[in-house]
Amino acid sequence: MNNPLMTKAEFLGHLDEIMEQEPGTLKGGEALADVPRWDSMTVVQFIAFADEEFDLAIPSQKLLACTTVDDLAALLSPHITG
Repeated sequence: MNNPLMTKAEFLGHLDEIMEQEPGTLKGGEALADVPRWDSMTVVQFIAFADEEFDLAIPSQKLLACTTVDDLAALLSPHITG
């Protein structure tokens, strides 16, 4: 576990990096269906990120239930603050 706590801004920055977007692109309320880079490869990278950073195994049914970027952050609570 590298970072037991991360701000929401840091999380969004990591997600921008995973999606190969400019920093500051994601704000949190975006619908995943509207994010061009949210695809199967990004899902795998998100799962790896959660495991690497927080030692969390994300259940696939919970990940599939996410509809917004904020929902992804909620999966990582209580590790995401602010």
